[in-house]
Amino acid sequence: MPVLLVIASLAMGFTVTSSHGKALSPVDEWDYIDYLYKLPQEPVVPRGDIAGPETLSIISCDGFRIFGTMGAPCGTKPTDLSQYPQSAINTAAGYTPIFFWVTWAGAKAIQVVTHVDLVQAARYFGAFWLAGGVLMLWGLMRLFRVHPVAILAAGLALIASPYSWWTYTFVSTDAPSVLIGALTLFAAVKFARGQWSGWWLVAIAFVGTLVKVTHLLGAALAVLYLVIEFVIRRVREKRRGFEWRRSIGRGSTDGLLVFGVLAGLAAAVAQFGWRFVLNLNVVGPDPDQGVHRPLTSTALQAEFTNFLPNTIVANVSVGHILGLPVPGAIIAPLSWLTIAGVIGAFAIYRWRRPESSIVYAVGIGAVCLAPVLAIVLALTGGYLQLPSRYGGVLLPGMLLMLGLIAKNRIFVYGILGYSVFLYGYMILHAPFYG
Repeated sequence: MPVLLVIASLAMGFTVTSSHGKALSPVDEWDYIDYLYKLPQEPVVPRGDIAGPETLSIISCDGFRIFGTMGAPCGTKPTDLSQYPQSAINTAAGYTPIFFWVTWAGAKAIQVVTHVDLVQAARYFGAFWLAGGVLMLWGLMRLFRVHPVAILAAGLALIASPYSWWTYTFVSTDAPSVLIGALTLFAAVKFARGQWSGWWLVAIAFVGTLVKVTHLLGAALAVLYLVIEFVIRRVREKRRGFEWRRSIGRGSTDGLLVFGVLAGLAAAVAQFGWRFVLNLNVVGPDPDQGVHRPLTSTALQAEFTNFLPNTIVANVSVGHILGLPVPGAIIAPLSWLTIAGVIGAFAIYRWRRPESSIVYAVGIGAVCLAPVLAIVLALTGGYLQLPSRYGGVLLPGMLLMLGLIAKNRIFVYGILGYSVFLYGYMILHAPFYG
């Protein structure tokens, strides 16, 4: 079964990517390919850096999906950078170079075999990010003895989703999110069961947040799980006091709280530490992207229903124009399945059952982590309406919930049938969607 998911990931990734034209994804792909073009000469792109000639040429000649070309006429030298997005100022410097170095190395290896250009090779490498993510999802779901057919169905649904279409067939810093989200939860569960040291979770939370700041949400979900597991165990044990000496042991009740706090601190240190380093490497002003807005009560309420129904069907749109024009009726069941999984598991698994802590954590996290992140952004740098794709790091937990309630054979094979249909539909329509 895991091999089938890997094959399906690579087939989907390479097939869909090959159907794309040269136009860039409007989801900041130009920033990311500019970073890749500057490697290895610029190992860390500084803040305020201007896009290089390769990137400016692509914007002028190939342009963006939906928006078309921008800047100087194709083949001419740019004279007015204000005609380019963000005045041609690269904002990818906000990320650590981890994602870009890994993607660059993978793209170079692909170029040796395929001889395609760097942009196409980097896009192809997204298929390997997807394969790694579904493999880790398989491992996470098997920890809870989810039926292999249910895992196959959930994995295929993820592979064929609009989220994966945008994330893994263009160059996107969201590509590691499912992998890191599943790995973080996997480490937390293994620690809680006494099978791994808690220091693995701390390290994964630290590195994962360094890869992308939104992976803080994955660390927060793992912390929430450990705290809930701690509370449930203390209620069952009817014990008072705190045993500090035993708290660093594997699977100890008090250790759940200690390593939960340490993992959260590790993620915070990673983010604020990188922000400090970033401020030491500045060559120009940041662009005004025009995305910040006040966090009103209406905006905050909308964030409660952001990640749970929308992440797996995240699409790019401008007005009524969809970047991926797949009929809504075909992808709507993806949202229904994630909602059914989270709400169904929350209703079925009472606190006395072993799975209750992960169920409660995912249920709370899927609804509350988006507004929490919105509040943090409003207090620290400025709120922006959170793109649903930011919830990608939480998708493994949502799909795990679907697996936990998929006990009925008809239900399981119904999900599998839909996933196979959707997968086939996306493969067959790849040439038409471009």
